[in-house]
Amino acid sequence: MTFRDVRSTVFETHARGDYQASLDAIDAYRGEGDDEQTDLSFWRVCLLSRMGRIDEACAEFSRRMDQGSWWGEGMLRDPDLENMRTHPKWNGLVNASLEFAQREASVARSLDRQAARR
Repeated sequence: MTFRDVRSTVFETHARGDYQASLDAIDAYRGEGDDEQTDLSFWRVCLLSRMGRIDEACAEFSRRMDQGSWWGEGMLRDPDLENMRTHPKWNGLVNASLEFAQREASVARSLDRQAARR
């Protein structure tokens, strides 16, 4: 199974409301590289939120940030995350993710300026 296959399965089963099948597809795929892992984790958080498994969703969100992943403001507005918005940990997770995103953007801008000077 390729990442493309997993993405297709997740999106199709999500559209049908079969969130467990989506989670099963994610869990069956090991993934390669940070980008895939970040996408898989985001989908996992969204699905867990949809399923009302909010503590698990928060734990996944936190775990991924501990591993260096973050999600920007646009992704954090995803309607799949609606169930999480009232959880006590939500604001802390969002703020940490947005701070991480700002730091990464600042580093990228700095590297761009350095490259432009060369």
